[in-house]
Amino acid sequence: TLLRWTIYFAIAAMEAAGQIATEPPMIVSLRRGEERCISYDLPPGEDGHMGFTVLSQMETDGARLLTIQAMEDFLSVNPKGNGKIPPQAELRETPSKDTVATVTIYNPMDEELDRLDMKYGEPVYVKNLHSIAMNRHMLEMDPDEIVGLYSMCFDNDVGDNVKGTGRLEFISYVAHIKTIQEIASYEENRKMQSQFEKQQKSDEFRKKHIIPLEKQMDAVNTLAQSVVGDWEFLEKREERMRKTSEATQSRVRTFSYVSITILIASIIAQSIYLKGFFQKKKLM
Repeated sequence: TLLRWTIYFAIAAMEAAGQIATEPPMIVSLRRGEERCISYDLPPGEDGHMGFTVLSQMETDGARLLTIQAMEDFLSVNPKGNGKIPPQAELRETPSKDTVATVTIYNPMDEELDRLDMKYGEPVYVKNLHSIAMNRHMLEMDPDEIVGLYSMCFDNDVGDNVKGTGRLEFISYVAHIKTIQEIASYEENRKMQSQFEKQQKSDEFRKKHIIPLEKQMDAVNTLAQSVVGDWEFLEKREERMRKTSEATQSRVRTFSYVSITILIASIIAQSIYLKGFFQKKKLM
């Protein structure tokens, strides 16, 4: 199909770029109550990362392709995104908060390494398979002996939580890195895993606590700037009104002085005029 050719072309381009070695994504379809296992051969001197997603057969090829792309980006040498299915996938089924299936991973000695509960539309990841297996046998076996076929068993035992026929599709994506070149020892590998987990926790803490505080601080800063701007406007307005008041007072004072001067001059002129009038009439 077009989806498979697109996926294989993307993988070939990635390997040609020399970023990371990958296995073709595998899609396993299971009816309600079915279980199936697939194997993954881990070459000596390499470590593997795995991503799993459970979807319904009702989903489109575009949704599957975006799901694989999200897992590919998250498991790359330079991880991108948060590993979740992007909204552009437009899943027909609403992501469930309940467990709808499980995947169990076994090492080459058929020992259970991890058991993951899977929710619909939410990818789950396991990193550094070789390191996890070696951690159990680091004092018993040579690291190169803990290689071979790793098994991944998918179990659709609670498919009732999904609408439709209950048939689910398990998408698995595997990427492996050359540990000889990129990880000198198991201790460094474990340290990298610890740093990755700390970074994840740090990112979650920042997203949950720091980012809301930053948004609140930005809102307070914006409000403070608005208050300061209003205060500066009021100061300028007060200064302008004070100058207007002083100018008005100066004009009123000048007008008062002129009025008094005119009044005094008028009184003097009338007095002189009346005195002369009375003298002419010989009344004085």
